[in-house]
Amino acid sequence: MSTIHLISMEESADLPVQAWKAQEQPVIPFAELKIPKACDYVGKKTPGQFTCARCGRSYMRKDSLQRHMHWECGKEPQFKCPFCPQRCKRKAHWLRHIRRQHREHIDSLEKYLHSYTPKVEVD
Repeated sequence: MSTIHLISMEESADLPVQAWKAQEQPVIPFAELKIPKACDYVGKKTPGQFTCARCGRSYMRKDSLQRHMHWECGKEPQFKCPFCPQRCKRKAHWLRHIRRQHREHIDSLEKYLHSYTPKVEVD
């Protein structure tokens, strides 16, 4: 195993470059580092502190709960994909779906995607 010479900030502040005292520390090869992978977190949801009284969903932030209650909770998805049966409750998710799943149609529908406004029924 190789070593690398390190010096603390306190030591280096008062010493000229020639007088630095180096400490030998082992260098861990990259392959041996324990780095968590994104897949380690998939499906592991931490319950949030803001809970919807209607459906029980919880959120970490109050504004996320407010958005959920105003636009999503108990409402049918209002954004329908023109190419498949997919429906979304948020325009951003609808646009993301079309860009990812229907790339071949994007050029011809760019104007449609940016100008589309769903019909919203007011109760």
